[in-house]
Amino acid sequence: MDIIAWSNTYSVEHETIDKQHQRLIEMVNALFVANNPESVSKILNGLVEYTVYHFDTEDKFMQEHKYPQKDYDSHKKDHIDFIAEAQKAVASFKADDQIMKENLLVYLTKWLKNHILTQDKKLGEFLSNDDI
Repeated sequence: MDIIAWSNTYSVEHETIDKQHQRLIEMVNALFVANNPESVSKILNGLVEYTVYHFDTEDKFMQEHKYPQKDYDSHKKDHIDFIAEAQKAVASFKADDQIMKENLLVYLTKWLKNHILTQDKKLGEFLSNDDI
C-alpha cells in the first residue's frame, strides 16, 4: 500500500529529476509502511539525506543553465525551508509515535506533490526549452 504513487502527472520531462522524484516517492512509501522504530528512523534519515542530494542536483541544473534569478531564488528558498523543517522533524521525531509519523507523512506528501507540480514543473519546462 502506498501513500503516494508516481504518475506522469509528476513528470517534469527531465530523466534525472524524474528518477530522483520516483526515488523520493519510494522512500516516502517505505516510511508509510515501516512498522518498527528502527526502520522508521533509518528510512527518515535516509530520506532527508537523499532529499539534500536531490536538491543539490536541481541546484546544479539551475546554475548550469542560468535559470532566471528570481525563479532560482524562490526554488532554492523552498529547498532550504524544507530541509530546515525536515531536520527539525527528525530531531524531535519519536519513531514509535504513530500520530507523529502520520502527521509527518501528511506533511511530506503534501509538500512533495506541491513542490513537484509547481517549482519543479517550471524548472523542467525551462530545462526542456534549453535543450537539455
